[in-house]
Amino acid sequence: MFGRPVSEIMTSSVCSIHMNERIDKAIHLFLENCISILPVVNTTGCCVGVVTLKDVVAKEKSHIEGKETPTREIADILVSDAMSSEFKWIEQQESIAAAAKKTVDNSIHHLVVLDENKCLVGVVSSGDILKKISESNKDTLFPISETERMHVQK
Repeated sequence: MFGRPVSEIMTSSVCSIHMNERIDKAIHLFLENCISILPVVNTTGCCVGVVTLKDVVAKEKSHIEGKETPTREIADILVSDAMSSEFKWIEQQESIAAAAKKTVDNSIHHLVVLDENKCLVGVVSSGDILKKISESNKDTLFPISETERMHVQK
């Protein structure tokens, strides 16, 4: 089950943002889509980083504290100025077990999923992995009697 490719559980319709977009667009995407990470892509669709809610808050904090150039409003800051160019990723054919290991070993909740050309194809979250765990262990994790099962199905 966990030897299956991560492509089977990843989200493939991923919101991403171009590195030359402004932070205010990232904020809009975070809020509109209830997400906390955006893969950052270049003009060829290859992933060059990620920007998270934490990155944006840290940038805003620096701006408020005067660590940013005072003539620059937060909305004028580019995504490339706030993104993390060092990010964890996995190739789409790697196993779900490998994805679980990377998220746990790196204390992260999301992995960007890339193809062989390092272009974005999806995102897998710790929630996606947990869902797979619960599906494969539903009878042991959530044991219910046949009577309860029939009641739930009504």
